[in-house]
Amino acid sequence: MGTAIITATTNSQQSLPNVVYQPLANLTPTVQQWHLMVERQLGSTLMIRAAYVGSHGNHLNLNINENNVPAPAHGVPPVHPFPTVAVINGWEPRGISDYNALQLSAKKRYSRGMSFLTAYTWSKSLDEGAGGNSSTGESRLNIQDPHNLRANYGPSNFDLRHRFTLSTIYELPFGRGRRFMTNPGTLAEDVAGGRQLTSIITAQFGPPFSVFLSGLGPTGGFFTRPNRICNGNLSSDRRSINEWFDRDPACFVAPPPEHLRQRRPQHPHRPGSIHLGPWAWIKISPSTKGSEYNSGRNSSTC
Repeated sequence: MGTAIITATTNSQQSLPNVVYQPLANLTPTVQQWHLMVERQLGSTLMIRAAYVGSHGNHLNLNINENNVPAPAHGVPPVHPFPTVAVINGWEPRGISDYNALQLSAKKRYSRGMSFLTAYTWSKSLDEGAGGNSSTGESRLNIQDPHNLRANYGPSNFDLRHRFTLSTIYELPFGRGRRFMTNPGTLAEDVAGGRQLTSIITAQFGPPFSVFLSGLGPTGGFFTRPNRICNGNLSSDRRSINEWFDRDPACFVAPPPEHLRQRRPQHPHRPGSIHLGPWAWIKISPSTKGSEYNSGRNSSTC
């Protein structure tokens, strides 16, 4: 049971009103988290870490059209439970999620002119729908069959399987008291002497994306997944910035009405990304010379 508000919007195909409701039994979403971590120090400046991280979510809000019908038999048109309205759009706390990850990291404290922090994550995120906020622009109303939510369980639309980051601070060996240019002129000392180079590098795989059919599906809803009968990815020699996936319509075909896609398919992933920067060229002030590294309060950048 829930409170219902009949909105002024209508379905363009049937000219019927849409209904939005919030269940009275609005359960609070919960998340259980756990992790196991092992650390080890190597030498006086290097620390490495390995961790397993997991979580499970319950009562997550899903945007569900309760006016859908179960998968009909062959040749039988869908019959809505409430034929006088088009969509019964409810935010229901029925979703679940799972996350598992291996996290590796290494940290080197500042010594001999260098420090760095690097991390790698291999993870998998699964859920039953994007809910109210999709980071990749997927429709909120993305449940194919509200009578079989488990069939919608699959990779989250923010599932990034691999992610690598590296941040570094490197003190250049130029200038007075350093390995090179130990007796520079004033101009050379100002330009290259006592400088630090800092950078951040990030590389990650792309998230998956969903393919769905337009128009009313066999359950009378507006979100139906096709059957994927080909790989969907172009070979590496055919990929370009303008064409990365196989756009052949034959790759995705409509399922028979009595055989809805039984689970969320493994659609192709978007291209990954590599981000270099920001870079900084920092002048070390005399007051911080010999310390671990400049905090930035007595430095200038150029």
